[in-house]
Amino acid sequence: MAESLDGSKRRGKSKWPIVALLLAILAVIFFIVMLVYISKYHKLLKQQQVVSETQKDAKESEGSASTALPTPTTTTTVPSQAVVKSSKIFSDLTAEQYEAIIQYVLDISELGVVPSKEANLTSNYIFSIDLVLPNKEDVLTYLDNENAAMPVAKAKVILFMGASNPKAIKELIVSPVDAPTNWTKLSYAVDRAPSWQSRPFCNLVEAKVVDEFLLQIMEPLTPMLKAQFNMWYDVTCTDRCLFYAPVARVIPGISDRMIFVFFHFTDNQEDYYLWPVPLKMLLTTPGNGAVYTVKSVTYNDVDYDTIQALVDAYNAGNISTSSPGVEQEYAGRYGSPNRRGEDLNPGNLPPPSVTSAKRFTVQERHASWLGWEFDFSFATISAIQLFNIKYKNERIAYQLGLQDILVLYTGGDMDQAFRMYMDVGWAIGARTSTLRRGYDCPESAEYVDSSVYDVGFDRSINIRDAACVFEYRNHVPLRRHYSVDYFNYESFRFTMSMQNVVLVFRQILTVWNYDYIMDIEFHQSGVIKTSVNPTGYVQVISAGSADIRYGYSILPNASVTALLHNHAFDFVADLDIGNSNSNRFMTLDIEAKQKPHPYNSAVNMSYMVMTENTKATEQEAIINFDFSQPKQYVVFNKNETNLRNYQPRGYRIHSGNFVNVVIPDDPVFNAASWVRHQVAVTKYKDSERSTLSFFSQGDPFNPPVSLSHFQEDNESILDQDLVCWITLGVNHVPTSEDVPVTTTAGKSMSFYLIPYNYFEEDPSISSKDAQVEYPST
Repeated sequence: MAESLDGSKRRGKSKWPIVALLLAILAVIFFIVMLVYISKYHKLLKQQQVVSETQKDAKESEGSASTALPTPTTTTTVPSQAVVKSSKIFSDLTAEQYEAIIQYVLDISELGVVPSKEANLTSNYIFSIDLVLPNKEDVLTYLDNENAAMPVAKAKVILFMGASNPKAIKELIVSPVDAPTNWTKLSYAVDRAPSWQSRPFCNLVEAKVVDEFLLQIMEPLTPMLKAQFNMWYDVTCTDRCLFYAPVARVIPGISDRMIFVFFHFTDNQEDYYLWPVPLKMLLTTPGNGAVYTVKSVTYNDVDYDTIQALVDAYNAGNISTSSPGVEQEYAGRYGSPNRRGEDLNPGNLPPPSVTSAKRFTVQERHASWLGWEFDFSFATISAIQLFNIKYKNERIAYQLGLQDILVLYTGGDMDQAFRMYMDVGWAIGARTSTLRRGYDCPESAEYVDSSVYDVGFDRSINIRDAACVFEYRNHVPLRRHYSVDYFNYESFRFTMSMQNVVLVFRQILTVWNYDYIMDIEFHQSGVIKTSVNPTGYVQVISAGSADIRYGYSILPNASVTALLHNHAFDFVADLDIGNSNSNRFMTLDIEAKQKPHPYNSAVNMSYMVMTENTKATEQEAIINFDFSQPKQYVVFNKNETNLRNYQPRGYRIHSGNFVNVVIPDDPVFNAASWVRHQVAVTKYKDSERSTLSFFSQGDPFNPPVSLSHFQEDNESILDQDLVCWITLGVNHVPTSEDVPVTTTAGKSMSFYLIPYNYFEEDPSISSKDAQVEYPST
């Protein structure tokens, strides 16, 4: 019995450790539950605090007439790895890289390249150097994968091979740009290789040769020009030298290279653009030669076979030695930029419409602002290009920027044959203007220097303040509503308004007489606006008799006519909606219809319908704008769906500045085939990433690169990586108000990239730049 009792006690005691263990486990579980509960409680408390602060802000705004933006704190941030990573791959070449590339090419013995300062037309020398981006697929792999290696950066080097037989243009791809060790020759289709005659005239080597030639041949004209203008062109002219402008061009069926030369007053005066001399010449040089001859001379609208024939006419008294009104008008300097006339301005500029503190950052070649971010790159051949444009961490466009500018003038036969300028042939990237702080851009803007190749000098140049970035308050609200009872206007319910603050990225190109203000604006609604504003001096001719067909006279006493012309601009927009290889392009066609009225069948009722028209091929995606058939142009991804309305996500292209160039079927537009259409869409290829070519100006009839070449194979554009080519333009009829300088008002051109079911709602709804006001309680 005792033994049994002892066993029971032992068995009872053995249960307590188990119970204790269970209680300990329960205690631990309870502790964990309490921690989770406390964490959730604090999170809920924080959310309620945010709500309370929001309600407090709303109450504080009740009855307030002010919609002032908050003043953010300016902070200095260290660039993240992502910023440095994306910026580096798109960055333009540095001075050190240019120097390394130049020296590497000079050291390649088989090329026989000499420094430009030692070169002549029978030498091999460097014309230009520009960055070449890696293949797009490699760039995206690098950008979208944290551990991916950066593709090797390369450069394109254009050589003028005057020592070869026959003379030729050679293009090299050199890599890597930091310390080059490799080069390959860039090849074209046989019938599209740039000819020796198509080389741009913006090369110092040829310019020096032509200048020496003109100094020699124009000496016999000195007595006549002195008597006429007290300006001339020979070795004795010093500060009285006429200014001349050459335009080189290949003419179909003629093997010689032709150079059209027209003259102006000395460029020692600021308004020389508006003082033409009625002297024009046509020079020729054999296709494979370096010797120039005078083909024809025109003076006062009369053609002469030789300069001596013009001199003989002058000596015979057949040419007037006076130009009525010139001295009088010259003394008044009608083209001077200096202030004159009645002063109605007290002289104090109003404060700029910029935000009070910077909410954006510019780090190296990367900019970011309120969810937007992008990289940018300068180039010698082109305007600045934006890359890797993202909004709220989603890539919207791989590339956006200006490709080329076409300016087409009218005039007499010689003017019409040569006064068509494709400005890329004049190295427009190297023509970037230094921005004037406080005038071209706000004082508070962030300014960026550029590094480009100085054509003809074997060196890079640093252009100070070549671009600017700033926030700007537009005068029109981004959105606004005032809610009332329709029949009781005093029954105010609420009002809401949002200031349209945008980020502006600006560059100004100056191509001789014209300036182009290039802006890309980013809106908080997800919209991107690209615009161009022409200004500067108009191009004029000295007309012996007024001919209103070609333009109005702006200085009648001196027979100065400003030429009718147009400006056209070629933009590239490489949109990437979701997966870039799954994009499509459609037009949304809007049509008017009629049907019997539902309540009176004797009359018709008008209504509108829209039809989605997806384009299957590149030829189908050529858009010639027709105002009688309104359409919307949309790039979308059928595999990316908007969760709000289940429609494919996309972006649409909108512009009110599509222009019809009057004579688009002339073969001189082969190089600028983009001007024949307002929108075109092609499949992306690394070999078709740009319509740029230095040689289109010299030979527009047979260009190495053209948009029409991209469209020839008529590839499918269904579920592909697509590129949009957008043309803007304006027909400019200069009038007296374009003197001294044409103004931007009324000449601005723009296009928009607008979300199209891309977001589930207006993304700006989260912005603190908006205010909602309710009635006071």
